[in-house]
Amino acid sequence: MAQFAIAGLMGAATIIVQERKSGAFDRLLGTAVPRLSILTGHRLAMFVMIFLQFIILVIFGQFFLRLDFFAAPGATLLLSVASCAFVTGLGLLIGIVSKEPEHSTILSLIPMFIFSGLGGAWVPLDILGEQVRQVSRFTPVYWIMTGFREILLRGCKLADVQMSLLALLGFSMLFFVPAVILFYRRRS
Repeated sequence: MAQFAIAGLMGAATIIVQERKSGAFDRLLGTAVPRLSILTGHRLAMFVMIFLQFIILVIFGQFFLRLDFFAAPGATLLLSVASCAFVTGLGLLIGIVSKEPEHSTILSLIPMFIFSGLGGAWVPLDILGEQVRQVSRFTPVYWIMTGFREILLRGCKLADVQMSLLALLGFSMLFFVPAVILFYRRRS
C-alpha cells in the first residue's frame, strides 16, 4: 500500500506542474481565492485519491487475502489517514518544485524506491543488517509497515500504533511545511 501510494503521486504532482505551464495557476491566483485555499484544494484532491486507494487495498486484503485489518478498524483507519497525510505532503512538495511533468515523475519515483527499499516494503527488515534497520527508522514507509504489522500480526489496537501515527504526521509536516513556503514564494 505504501509503495503504491507514493507511486500514485506521479499523476497528482504532475497536475500542479501542468496547471502552472498552462496558465491555470496564474488564473487561480488572479481570483479572490486565497492561496491557502488553492493549496488545500490540491492537497485534498491528492488525499482523496490516495485514501480511496488505501481503502480499496484494505478491503481487498481483508476479504481476498484474509488479512484481519478489521480487527482494529480505528487503528487501520487512522494509520491509513496518517499515511495519506505523509504522501500528500510529499506530493505537494514534488508538484511545487517540479518544472516539467517529467520532473514530477522522477521526483516521485526516487522517494518511492528509497523509502520502500529501506522501509521494509520489499524485504523484511529482520533479514537485513543492523545498519539498514537503523536507517529504516528514518523512512516513512518503515512506520507505515510497522503500524500495519502491529495490527495484522499482533492484533494491536489504536494505542499500540501511536508511535507510527506520530512519526507519519511528523513526516507529513516535514514535507508539507516546505511545500507551503515554496508555494507562497513562487510567483507563477
